[in-house]
Amino acid sequence: MACAATGLLFLQLIGACAPAGSGSTTPISSGSQSLTPLTVGLGYIPSVQFAQFYLADEAGYYRDAGLQVTFQNKIDPDLVTLVGQGALDVGISDGTSVIPAVSQGIPIRYVATIYAQFPNVVYAKQSSGIRTAADLRGRKLGTPGKYGSSWIMLQALLSSPATA
Repeated sequence: MACAATGLLFLQLIGACAPAGSGSTTPISSGSQSLTPLTVGLGYIPSVQFAQFYLADEAGYYRDAGLQVTFQNKIDPDLVTLVGQGALDVGISDGTSVIPAVSQGIPIRYVATIYAQFPNVVYAKQSSGIRTAADLRGRKLGTPGKYGSSWIMLQALLSSPATA
């Protein structure tokens, strides 16, 4: 359950840092315990990349920590805007979405890093013959969209010496 504990620890840290007046601030009563609402924006669609948050919720870790967590899924640029407007308490987004948002004056702060290494990968069917980045030349590639870390990673890969 280390994965779920990571999700709990992260949201406890974030909950302690959520500015007063943002999103949800009125405690919700749950039996004898008063729970603090926390709305968390997770990127794109519900996916395995957010497993630690779902596991912590399912195990009751948020409730036990006094949090009533609600998840909302949106693309990164929308999450960044919603956090900046106070419609979400916190968002889990790519740094590649946060950096331009801050430079555009959106009032958000980068609080924590979840992944120790860049989590994007390129994969292909084993029988495709694709073994290296250079083998991508002339192939059709899929990505969630022209935004976020997947897009930036793909652009860097395609312009790297490895694909020349």
